[in-house]
Amino acid sequence: MPQPEVALPLLRSSEAFTATGFAWRFLFSLPRSNVGWRDVRARVAPQAVINEYEARMGEMLAMPESAPGATADQIPVLLATSEASEALRCFEEQIEPRLRPDSGDLAVLGSWGHKLAGQIVRIAGLLHASKHRARPWESLLDLETMKQAVEFEPYFVAHAKAACFELDASPEVKRAQRAVQWMRRWLKSGERYFTRSELHKAVAKNRPVTEIDPLLLLLTKHGAVRGVETSAQTGGRPRGPTFELRPDLNEVSDGE
Repeated sequence: MPQPEVALPLLRSSEAFTATGFAWRFLFSLPRSNVGWRDVRARVAPQAVINEYEARMGEMLAMPESAPGATADQIPVLLATSEASEALRCFEEQIEPRLRPDSGDLAVLGSWGHKLAGQIVRIAGLLHASKHRARPWESLLDLETMKQAVEFEPYFVAHAKAACFELDASPEVKRAQRAVQWMRRWLKSGERYFTRSELHKAVAKNRPVTEIDPLLLLLTKHGAVRGVETSAQTGGRPRGPTFELRPDLNEVSDGE
């Protein structure tokens, strides 16, 4: 599984990856980096857990590619119980309205959203194979396993939306994203106010300072900051326009 900083520039490098639908055949995971917050004294997993993990992974890797006596072109097929199949149909019924171009939240994901039900089935198959590691095709995929697969939907939808943003975002939107990240660090350091020049230096120091003004308007519109009056200074260089950070900026998601 390639890292986002490797995969996303590659997918962005050519329209062929997105225009042909190639990019939308994958599940995306873009977790925030925990570098700087890692527990360097984290406890090692118990040996019993390590042994069981190694044994189960070994069994899955040793799984035969086909059923005994089958020819090379006979691929094993997983079948589901009627209850599991019904759960899948209910899931498809739930997501279908979300694909509507005028109102559905999955419409922005294009063909990725169309493939979501198929991805859930693949996850269910993998979960089933992890439970029946010798010959998974000899057992029916049950309702519990299908429900477990469906529970992955919110996670992968959220990360697919983040991937779409990364692939399609304009320089202005990317700059706003960097600004919010900087402001969160600024707030964590104990600072509550910042100046126009400080933000310019943080996110666009190689660009004209006037390019910060549309960004500040956008941040103000979304409630991330607000302009404040500064008291008159005696001597020295004026601080310039000053802004106050939203106090709970570190507690809200990027979409709020």
